[in-house]
Amino acid sequence: MNEEEMAALRKALNLPEDATAETIIRTAGECAAQKPVAQNADPEPPAGDKLGEVLEHLQTITKRLDALEKAAVVADAARSGKQVGLSADAIETLSLAQLKQHVEALPVTVPLSAVTPKVVTTPHAKVVSDLDRTVARACGLNPETDL
Repeated sequence: MNEEEMAALRKALNLPEDATAETIIRTAGECAAQKPVAQNADPEPPAGDKLGEVLEHLQTITKRLDALEKAAVVADAARSGKQVGLSADAIETLSLAQLKQHVEALPVTVPLSAVTPKVVTTPHAKVVSDLDRTVARACGLNPETDL
């Protein structure tokens, strides 16, 4: 989003001139949540209206942010051992709150103990044989410090 678009959004949303892009997106999202738009109906901006273009760009950014947040919820569920058995289309149709509620209700089905070993082994000390020392000396290395 360039500065011109951000300035138009700040003005349209009655935000101070130093409002960040994150603040603009959050405020616009709150406004969109208060006034829902039909899924298949795109609002027609007035002809030649720059604000309409900015709002369309904002809707695109909001959809991307929603998709990223949903992906984070699914990834967090996988890290906690839950399997989300929903298709990408089903996840897309659910709201973020509905997806979180669904994930919270899922049982842990992947035992994380199988992923993490019970005993973590430490590497063994390096063993240097007489042959290793001989080869090191022949190559001009000090076996005590270079091996």
